[in-house]
Order: sequence, then C-alpha cells, then structure tokens
Amino acid sequence: DLHSFPTRRSSDLVGGFMKKRIVFALLLIMFLAACQSSVQTTATTSETVTVQETTGEEVFKVQEKILHTRISRVPNLDPAKKIDMEDRWILNHLYTGLITYNQDGVLQEGIAKLPKISDDGKTVRFTIKTDAVWNNGDPLTAEDFKRGLMRLFEEDGQWNKIQFIEGVEEYATMVDLKNWTEEDRNKFLQDTGKENYEKSLAEAKEKLGFKIEGNQLIFQLNHPLPNVLEQFSDPAFYPCHESMLNSAFKLNENYISNGIFEGDSSMENEIILKKCHQDADSLLHKISFQIIQDDAQALASYESENLDVLIQPLSYAINEHLNQQSPDLQIEQDLGVAFLRINMDKDLLKNKTLRRALAFSIPHESLWKNFCYDAQAPATALIPYGFKTKEGVDFREQGNFLWDSEEDSVESLNIFNKALEEEQQTAKNIQLNLLIESNHQMSEIAKYILQQWKKILGIDVTLLEVDPNKKMQLESIGAFDLSLDFLYADYTNPLSILETLRVNHKKNYGHYYNEDFEKTIAPVYFMKQDEAWSTMHEAEQILMSDMPIIPLYFTARSSFVKPHITGIIYTALSYPLFFNTSLGQ
Repeated sequence: DLHSFPTRRSSDLVGGFMKKRIVFALLLIMFLAACQSSVQTTATTSETVTVQETTGEEVFKVQEKILHTRISRVPNLDPAKKIDMEDRWILNHLYTGLITYNQDGVLQEGIAKLPKISDDGKTVRFTIKTDAVWNNGDPLTAEDFKRGLMRLFEEDGQWNKIQFIEGVEEYATMVDLKNWTEEDRNKFLQDTGKENYEKSLAEAKEKLGFKIEGNQLIFQLNHPLPNVLEQFSDPAFYPCHESMLNSAFKLNENYISNGIFEGDSSMENEIILKKCHQDADSLLHKISFQIIQDDAQALASYESENLDVLIQPLSYAINEHLNQQSPDLQIEQDLGVAFLRINMDKDLLKNKTLRRALAFSIPHESLWKNFCYDAQAPATALIPYGFKTKEGVDFREQGNFLWDSEEDSVESLNIFNKALEEEQQTAKNIQLNLLIESNHQMSEIAKYILQQWKKILGIDVTLLEVDPNKKMQLESIGAFDLSLDFLYADYTNPLSILETLRVNHKKNYGHYYNEDFEKTIAPVYFMKQDEAWSTMHEAEQILMSDMPIIPLYFTARSSFVKPHITGIIYTALSYPLFFNTSLGQ
C-alpha cells in the first residue's frame, strides 16, 4: 500500500517504493537513417525501410521502434528560458551537458571530463573533450557553453540558475535595466549618464566568473557548492550552437543540439525525437511525446494502448492500480513538496497568527489519504524524505516533525480568533483567493482545503483555476493571495529547497523575508556536512514557525509503464530517461 511509506522511513526507502520496472513492445513501420551515420536509403515500402551501408556489402531490414509517451502542453525547448519538469525531460534527451547520467542514474562525465575543484571549493575547472561535436558534425567547444551561459541574461533568461557564480547577480541587475520602471530607469540614466552605464555594463560583464582557457571552461564561485556535479548538470549549462542565436528554438531542421536524440518532427499535437547513431540492432529509434492537455484523456490513451509510458497519471487511477497490484505501476521517490504559497505583500497575510491558523486548519493526514494517492507522505514539515548524508542518514528522519496537523487543527479556531482580534476583523470580512493550475487533482485538493477553511474557520476563499502559463504569469507579478504549487530539488541537498525562500531567489514569488532566516542560511554554503545539516534544521524551524508557505504533502513520482520496456533510467531530479531503453521483441 502506498500509504504505508511513512512507516518505512529508513535508508532503504527507495527500495520500498514498489519498483516495478516494466516494458511494452511496439513495432511500427519505417526506419530512419542515423544522425551523422554513413548509411543511405536504397528502398522504401510501407512496412520496412531497406538500408544499405556505404560499403555495399550488407543489406538489412528493420522495423522502426517508437516509444510513445505524453506531455501536457507544447514544450519550451530553449534551455536558457524558464522550464518545468516536462521541458527538462525533453531537453535531457536533446542535449548532453558538461555532466550527464549513466544507465544507473549516476552522474558521470558528459561533454567534459569530470571537473577539477580547488581546495577552497570556489574554482571549478572543466576540460571539454576534443572529440565533442554537435549533431550536425560541427566541433563543440568551450565557447559554445559560454554562449549558452550568456543567453541566460537575455529577456526571461534564467540567470538565477547560475547566481552562485561570481559576478552573475551584479551583471544581471545591470542587464535588467530595461525591466525597471520607466521612472527608475530614467532616474538611473540621468544620474549615471548613458555612457557611464555602458561602461559599467562592460565592466560587470568582464567580472563574470566564467572564463575560457583553450578547451577549458573555468568557473569562479561565490561559495563552495553542495553536490557540485548535480548543479552543473542543470539545462542552464547546456551549450548553444552559434546558429541558434536569436532563434525561436522550434524543433525543426534548423534546431541543432548535441544529445543522444535530435529533433525529427514537431506537429501541433506531437513532438518526435529520433536517436542518433543507429544500426540494425538499435533498441529504440524514436520517442513520440504526444501533447495531451487533459489528464483523463491521457489516461484513456494509455489504457487503449496508444501510450507506452504515462508520467504522473491521475491519482484515482494510481489508487486503482495499487489495489490491483498492477505490474504497470512504477513509483519512485521524489524530492518534492506540495505546498500553499502565501503572498507576503498582502496586508492581511502579513499577520503570522492568521497564516498559522490557515495552516493548522488543514487536516493533512485526511488530505493525503483521500486525494493524494501518488504522494509519499503528509508534509508535517518542509523538507521531504530522500535527502541523505554520505552515511545514509535521512534529513527528515534526523529532524523532528515540526507540527502535528491533526492535533493542531483542533486548536486552529482559537488561533484564528486571535488573528481576528489582532487585525480587528470578522470572519465574514476575510476575503482571500487561492490560485491553482487547472487540472483534476489540483482542483480536488484545493476544494477540500477550501471546505475545511469554511467548516473550521468560517471563511469563504475564492478558487481561481487557470492554465499553467497564466498561473506562472500571475505568480510572477504577485497577482494572488495564496497559490497551490510544488517545490522540487535542483540538487540532492536540503539547501535546494530552503534557498528558494531567500529574499533574492527568483522562486520566492511570495516575497518572503526574515532576517533571522537569511542570517542562518547564508553560511551553510561554506560549512561541512554535519554543521550544515544542523544549521539547515534551524533554518527549517524558522520557516515552520513563521509559515510563509504551508506544506501539504511530500511528492512521489508515479508512472504507468507497459510490459516489456527495459532500460529506463530513473533519477531523483528528472522524469525517466530513455537513453538506452528497449521496447523488447
């Protein structure tokens, strides 16, 4: 039973996650010529493609092997822009970065050799392999990686992903001048002069902490990094071909990447990637990412054999598969937490007592049991299970739970009444909204929470359901009171979750600031493991006392996989990878 996970909080938690690796065989109609391969097509029928090697000595026929899976929307395939888990999933197949995953889900050298790191941890030196090439055959150099990094400073670029590099924040602030208010921009240019601004911008660019020396890419960091390899495996560090500058990054014949797969075709409802370097023994030729926005429709497609792999299926379907002990169900541990974000710019929500009343009036255990079949456990703290020391000690097990939501919910009305006294308000005058992404499970969870607030506190909260892009837009401009969201680790250290609540972090959409939290978390980057983890427990306690967000449940990563599929790579930081996946016979 999935809900038995919380009783098995040991170093073998992942082993208890019902690892049911499964497979489906799908043989379709054509064969594609390999990227950069030395083969030529000599004959084609509706069933097979006959391929003859250039030597003219061997002719073989194969049937094309295509794995079908689903994404929920048209993906963003620009690594420099804001991406979500689905975008990252496709980009991980299109690109190979400085660091990549092996078949066991362990990070290893990619386009570069493993880095040399200085004794103080602040200089990281990568050597690009001399045989590195783009999928069109062009040489791939350190300059291509630098070009990709510079694109992070363009409009909507995710420079925050590399803000641990010296000079990045200062340069980004200067580049971002066009996004200042007109009044502030004019005043700044008037005070400094346009010529001085251009000079300052050039100086800030010169101070950026990434340089090229021959085939080496050298990074100067503000502080030592926990989990160095994971942080440099982020798509923010993917290279950019010169021809892709000023490109819309649409998947067509002009899209140049350097991964195990490359773009084959892009249609309104489907993205197809084809594997480079194929032969008659290839286990997989193509991946079809079908764009199906509706979760119920995606489930129906899987059940009707139109999909081989379905990521994050509807929670009720997961429950059915659990009850049936279905071999299709695959559940992997996830480093994520579902939570309610609170907009700290809203006057009413600046009241800490009110925030705590909202948190304690949610019966987390009941929410988890009734609506979150794909969850690992109810979140009675912020940091999920799965972050472990070198000795295998789990951060969550090491620290105490910071609340008992079932008991606290009984006292939540008293806490709420105290908040009303502090604000000189009545329950009827409390007007709040909850922003969510429009989908079945999120809607069910949100409606349950609103029912509890009505039942226990006597307040009516308006539910705002919008599409994912609109939700991100509203959050970025602070046009919400509360929002239902997820935090996923970018690297396997609790700091990856905690730092998102720092005042200057781009994911801090609620504009939270606590001086004690900032002072506690800032030195962690320079600490050794034992001291760092103890300090991060202190930082988490500050957050749970202040309640700028309300943790709901720790996530798990669920998928349905058809029989006979093998060789899927499972990692804690991405959806399943199909680098060496086989569809069987």
